[in-house]
Amino acid sequence: MGKCLSFWGSPGHTLTFISECPVFFSEHPAYTPEECFQRISRRVRSTLRRRQIPMGTLECLEEELLAFFSVSPRSVYTALLDNSYERLLLHALCQYMDLASASSDYEGKRQMRVSNKHMAFFPPELLLSVYLGQMS
Repeated sequence: MGKCLSFWGSPGHTLTFISECPVFFSEHPAYTPEECFQRISRRVRSTLRRRQIPMGTLECLEEELLAFFSVSPRSVYTALLDNSYERLLLHALCQYMDLASASSDYEGKRQMRVSNKHMAFFPPELLLSVYLGQMS
């Protein structure tokens, strides 16, 4: 069995290299579908529960993020999205997947930049589209 390698980070914080640990991310409580959903802001969670979500759009955005960060976990994903609802869905996906996202103006359009907060990318065990489908 592997062992955890821990190093001191900022005062009071320890950095642990999970790849050497016997516990996998999918088994860690912070990566259960329920915990991933709770990372989404309350306002957005409420919107996701109430509204009829365009699942095709959500699944397409999910697939793009998964494909991108599985290959390039330290790169920055950018998207030009004019539709505010699509931006909302992308922000929700980022929160669910524990990615950082920000919107800004770029040449008269809204650009979203998404980055991974971690050294590696560990997708949730259950995709948001599947989780929402199970809730309804």
